[in-house]
Amino acid sequence: MNNSHLGLKLLIAEISDHDSEFQQELTSAIRTGLIELKDQYIFGTSSQDQEVIKQIRHKSGPTLMMFEFNEIISELDQGKEILESIGFDPSFNAHLKLLLIKVEKALQDVQDLA
Repeated sequence: MNNSHLGLKLLIAEISDHDSEFQQELTSAIRTGLIELKDQYIFGTSSQDQEVIKQIRHKSGPTLMMFEFNEIISELDQGKEILESIGFDPSFNAHLKLLLIKVEKALQDVQDLA
């Protein structure tokens, strides 16, 4: 088990007070949230709708912080800066690619716990 799996597994165990059923529910909720983040971010980008991106960033923020998905948080902050300064341009598309890689890695980490 790699460090990101171990850290996530420990956080989930701690938050769930080691209740295996609740751990499964948390793991499922994290996975659902990451998929929603990915899907809404892609949708917001393809429709060039900054409000959709802002809303999903806001909605997913607490979960990302609670479970220490720091790489995703950092990338979302980067995207926010790009949108606020120059909008949807090639640098935002590069950011999107990096974000999707990080979200997919997190999804894999979560899946490996199931």
